Amino acid sequence: MGITYMKLKQWHYKYNIKPISANKLWYKAKQITKEYRQWREDIAYNTPDSHKVWPFNDTEQLEVKIQAGFSSKLADVDNVCKPVLDTWQNLYGFNDRYVYKIVAEKEIVKKGKEYLDVTFRRYMK
Repeated sequence: MGITYMKLKQWHYKYNIKPISANKLWYKAKQITKEYRQWREDIAYNTPDSHKVWPFNDTEQLEVKIQAGFSSKLADVDNVCKPVLDTWQNLYGFNDRYVYKIVAEKEIVKKGKEYLDVTFRRYMK
């Protein structure tokens, strides 16, 4: 009896863009800030054509891994989750209610070397 391997679908890309904090998303809790709007545009612009197609169906359960390179030790890694999920929802039209697991990791890097490494894959319990 052989072993069956399932090829996992995933979406992965590393951006040389400073992660944005959830604390900088909203102005007076009603409209997105200019900084957040620019950050979303930068993410969209820097996403290569090879990654512009979402490989998952609309109701597929997802797991997200976020690796954030911060230049400040004071940065909270959990504050990067909301902008990532909302921005990818905006880019690809999926509903983040289908995200069942989030793994977030923080790395301290030199100023100017900040990054955001994002992986979406099918959630496997």
